[in-house]
Amino acid sequence: MQRQKLNSSRFDKRSRTIFWHVHWQFPAANESVHDQRVSEQMPLTQVLQQHTSLAPGNSLRRHALRAYVEAGVQNLQILMKREHCPANKPEYHRIDGNRFLRQELSGKSVIEYPVLTVLLPGEDSKYNVAADVLANPADVKAAVQTDAGVGALQ
Repeated sequence: MQRQKLNSSRFDKRSRTIFWHVHWQFPAANESVHDQRVSEQMPLTQVLQQHTSLAPGNSLRRHALRAYVEAGVQNLQILMKREHCPANKPEYHRIDGNRFLRQELSGKSVIEYPVLTVLLPGEDSKYNVAADVLANPADVKAAVQTDAGVGALQ
């Protein structure tokens, strides 16, 4: 019920774009941040950069996230908790921050809004990352085309 109350994701009919409510979790800093109206046509690193960059009114958050600031946005790993899996064995999708939010959410279950966990380098061993076989259909199609002579699916 709490997620439903916080959800501010909306579809803009004019631009035909979804503006997502995104919940960022920073476990090493024990912090979480909610972004509202994040365009699906925006790279995730650009959104994440807003929380780690030096900007007016951002000093408290930047101080709390100093380990992430020092690591640099390009070195951080982003995971999204997989929905519909047992609570005692959570699985995560690995998210490519250089791609658009729309591309990364494609083919994944999202309930209300995406919850993204940002990890420092080397922290990923604590998380069970699911193998995303069909997460990126373009990559699967390219792999099928390159292996066409070796019994690949047509």
